[in-house]
Amino acid sequence: MPVLSVIVPSYHASAYLSRCLDSIIGQTLKDLEIIVVSDGSAADFAICRRYAEKDERVKFLKGRETGVGGARNVGLDAASGTYIAFVDADDWIEPNTFEESLSYFSNPDIDMVLFDTVVSNDLGYNSRQGEEYYLSLKYNGVCRVEKDVVLRTNVSVWNKIFKSDIIKEHQIRFPENMQYEDFPFFYQYAVCSRYFYYLNSKFYHYFRHPSSAMVRTYNHDFSCIKDHICGCVFLYEKLKAARLLEKPETRALYFDVLRNYVRIALSYVRPEDKTEMLQYALCAPVFPADDEFQVLRKEIERLLKKPQKEKRIYLFGCLPLLRLVFFRNKYKVYLFNFIPFLRILKKNLDFTRGF
Repeated sequence: MPVLSVIVPSYHASAYLSRCLDSIIGQTLKDLEIIVVSDGSAADFAICRRYAEKDERVKFLKGRETGVGGARNVGLDAASGTYIAFVDADDWIEPNTFEESLSYFSNPDIDMVLFDTVVSNDLGYNSRQGEEYYLSLKYNGVCRVEKDVVLRTNVSVWNKIFKSDIIKEHQIRFPENMQYEDFPFFYQYAVCSRYFYYLNSKFYHYFRHPSSAMVRTYNHDFSCIKDHICGCVFLYEKLKAARLLEKPETRALYFDVLRNYVRIALSYVRPEDKTEMLQYALCAPVFPADDEFQVLRKEIERLLKKPQKEKRIYLFGCLPLLRLVFFRNKYKVYLFNFIPFLRILKKNLDFTRGF
C-alpha cells in the first residue's frame, strides 16, 4: 500500500497534462500512486496511457462524465494510500512537495497539511486582484481547527494533503456536475478534523487560463455562479445526513459558510441577474428551522423586495417630473417623484435595456 495517493482529474487538458504528470513522477517521495481520471479528449487518453505504460505507479481511469468532482470521487474510490492529495491537470508542483509535507503527519494530531501557492497565468490573461492573497496561508505551523481558522483558510483541495481514514470514515465526497466542488469537500473534512499544519512553502503552481472555471465566474456566467448555492445545498445535505449539524460549532460554521456564499454569488452576477439569484437561493433547501437561519432567509426576502434600480427624470433640469423604479419584473412610474402613475411589466418594454 503506497503512503500517498495523488488524484489528477483531466478534462481536455492535453496542453498541460504532461507538465503536471512530470512534476508528480519527479517527486523526491517515490512511495506514491498517481491516479489520473479523464473523461476528456482522445489526446488526454493518449497521454494518460503513455504515462501508465512507462511508470507502474500511474493508473489511468476513465471518468463518468460528471465533472471535476465526479472524477475526484472516482479517484477516491480507487485510492489505496494512507494519505490523499489532489493536483489539477493544468497545474504542477515542486519536487519536494510531498516528502516535506508528509513529514508533519509525524504528529498524530495533525489531520491536514496545507502548503502555499504560486499563481501563474496564460499569456494575455491577468489574474484578478486579491487572488494571490486569498490563496496565501494566513497561519503558520500547528493550528487548532476552530471556526475562525477554517473561514480564513482557502478552500482549494489541491494545496492540501488529507488523511484517507477520515475521508472514508465520514464518507466525505465531492458534489458532481458542479463548479466550486472544492468548498463542500473542504468544509466536510474540516468539521471532522482536530489540527491543521500550515507550511509556508510555495510548493503548488496554480495555472489560471481563459477557460478556467473562475474566469467564467469573473465573466458573470450565471449558470456557473449559481453553483455557489448548489454547493451549499450539497454541504447541508452531507452534514445533516452525518448528524454533524447537531453540533453547535458545526452549525455556526455552516451558517457563516451559507451567508458568505450567497454574498459571493450576488457579488459576481450581473445587476440584472441578482433577482434571479436571490430567488434561486431562497428556494434552495439550505435553511434549517433555527431562528438564526430564518433571519438570513428574511434578509434575502428583504433584498428581493428592494428596488434594483431607479431613474429620475427632471423638467428643466431641476423639477422632479417622473421617477422610474425597477423591482423584480416590472417598473413603477411615479409622477412628481411620489404619486403612483403607472406599472409596466418589463417584458412589455422596449426601452428597458438602457437602465
